[in-house]
Amino acid sequence: MYFPPYGETYFHHPTGRCYDGRLLIDLIAQHYGLPFPSPSLDGRNVQNGTNFAVVGSRVMDAQFYEKRGIYDIVTNVSMWDQLNWFKQIYIYIYIYICCKEFLESSLFLLGEFGGNDYTHALLSHKILNDILPIIPLVAQSIASGPHELVELGAKTIIVPSVLPLGCTSSYLTNFEGLNEEDYDELGCLIWPNEFASYHNELLQKELHRLRELHPHVNITYADYYNVLHWQLLLAVVMAVV
Repeated sequence: MYFPPYGETYFHHPTGRCYDGRLLIDLIAQHYGLPFPSPSLDGRNVQNGTNFAVVGSRVMDAQFYEKRGIYDIVTNVSMWDQLNWFKQIYIYIYIYICCKEFLESSLFLLGEFGGNDYTHALLSHKILNDILPIIPLVAQSIASGPHELVELGAKTIIVPSVLPLGCTSSYLTNFEGLNEEDYDELGCLIWPNEFASYHNELLQKELHRLRELHPHVNITYADYYNVLHWQLLLAVVMAVV
């Protein structure tokens, strides 16, 4: 992220952040004429928004995976570490800012989480049958995140789905299929998309339960999976690819 091609298309230099230097929260802020949220360790004004994301972070912690023979050389940061960082800033907000009104008017984007959990497991030479049992645990843990935010005063939370992993360049490169039957009509690997869909189905059920528990809170499921899948389908129809 500190070297090209990161940042080339917008800032024209690497920014230390993914993609072209802007994340989804940056695009949301830009749409509303707000400054880009600063990294949480930057120490800038939290009233402009704060980004707690770490590239490669998973939902479950390292100990959870090490018990299952899964080791991550990228990062040992989990979703719960990021939530704990928010709680540290929460203390500052509570002391120096009108806490209740500030949090109630804030937008919380939690994730996307889950994809890295499964990717790191596969890169640790686990097979699909090893991954399937942890998917319900990951989905339940993700849903616990919004619950904690609500307890702190959050009123508007977006929880994204997992992407169609079989359509991503990392999966197409690292898990290249041996047969034509391994791919769908878009050229995506079928089996990663199947377990990604399973994850998303479970996550939506967990979020439904959470909405029933907190009817006064706006908890939105952001369907990254179908948005990206639709874009790929449209590209094929328009003969762009």
